[in-house]
Amino acid sequence: MSIYAYVYAPIGGRITGRVNYCRCNPSNYDPSCTGSGSSHLPCKGWVDPVDIAGTGTIYLVVNYPTVRKVHTRIEYQCCCRNSSDYARAITVDLFIYTNGQHCYVGSVMYGHIGNPMVPNDHDIYLNSSWLPLGQVLSGTYSCNGLMCYTGAHVHMERFGGETLAPCCCASVSQGTTPIYRFLYT
Repeated sequence: MSIYAYVYAPIGGRITGRVNYCRCNPSNYDPSCTGSGSSHLPCKGWVDPVDIAGTGTIYLVVNYPTVRKVHTRIEYQCCCRNSSDYARAITVDLFIYTNGQHCYVGSVMYGHIGNPMVPNDHDIYLNSSWLPLGQVLSGTYSCNGLMCYTGAHVHMERFGGETLAPCCCASVSQGTTPIYRFLYT
């Protein structure tokens, strides 16, 4: 039997980065699915980075009760990998519940997290689809002369699974737009 674990948009907003950064301004609209701007580098070295511009609280949103357990780690993987909020990332390992056991299916990394709301290196047994992770940062941040963070957004990457996120410049709804999914067989 095949079972899918879904990860939905952690904030509401607009896709501003896929394989490349998106050009979403009216004078230079980017119709491509993967972006036509400069390369969008992953923070953790995983695959299919997705940036979503928006503000507010960043949530892990999954299809509970299929996903019943997660393991959270707070790391400094983005930008300069120093101890700043802009470098902070939260990695979430996903476990589905089947046949009386929790089975690992993949991981999602959320980058540029302010005010973390989950503990480091900790198992969390979910009782709903929503788990607050932290806050979207504002402003800009450069590191060693390179621009690292421009405007309020959350950066995501996956380990395992596949990307379902909409194309560049598309709007996403917090908690309902699928970004990634992971198959357990």
